[in-house]
Amino acid sequence: MRQGGRVLDWQPVRALTFLSELLGGQVGLASGLVFILFVGGCTRLWRRSDAFSALLLCTILCPLAVFVQHALGARVQANWPVLVYPACALAAGVWCPRWWKSAVWLGGVLTLVVMVQAVFAPLRLPVRLDVTLRQMGGWSDFIHTVQIRAAEGYASPAPVLMTENYDLAGEVAFYARGSETVAVEPRWAVFDIPRPACGLQGMLLRPAQEKEAPDPHAFEVLGEASAPVARARRGMVAEWYVMLPVRLRCAPGQAFVRDAASLPVRH
Repeated sequence: MRQGGRVLDWQPVRALTFLSELLGGQVGLASGLVFILFVGGCTRLWRRSDAFSALLLCTILCPLAVFVQHALGARVQANWPVLVYPACALAAGVWCPRWWKSAVWLGGVLTLVVMVQAVFAPLRLPVRLDVTLRQMGGWSDFIHTVQIRAAEGYASPAPVLMTENYDLAGEVAFYARGSETVAVEPRWAVFDIPRPACGLQGMLLRPAQEKEAPDPHAFEVLGEASAPVARARRGMVAEWYVMLPVRLRCAPGQAFVRDAASLPVRH
């Protein structure tokens, strides 16, 4: 339902950029040779006329058509199209060139390199080049520091931690043991999630580069922002965050989630 609301998005000036990012993201995520296997397999399916080939090709092309259409108006994250990878792997098996083992070994080696970098960070790469740092680096220590900073000036129990972003909400809910997590985000309207009490106070955690004030329909700001807190891994800073003391408002249409780890879907 939410993705369907983006059907009318249209940015012709940036469409070529979004489409090239979509293509480049798949080449990089699948690894170059495996991506060639996928394309070659789909080409082979296109040339065949049996029912299996037609069905398999439809399971690949229909989702891809959705992502291409979306890329005409907004950025498609590289991991979104991975849902067609199993079908693409079957298509590659239909083609199966002599060098397929080399493609598999290359993909395995690249996967191992990414996993080692994510866990041990042997290479000190810039943040813009190290996706493992940007997305996975330093969360445990960062959330622990946030809990200590948020508790300053509060009596126990620890204050509620709030966010405006579902990605950040998930990380906070996972690592912030002993603290209640509340996320305020419009997409939660599609889930059947209990709303927290009106007037609930807590600390709003948000990226330091976010210059706009919190949504006044959702938050009443009670004080100044804290000093920036870094999320870092081995001295390499991934991102800076600040905290704001806030009180929840109860505006119509605003959706909340208390714990991003469990999201029952509304039928």
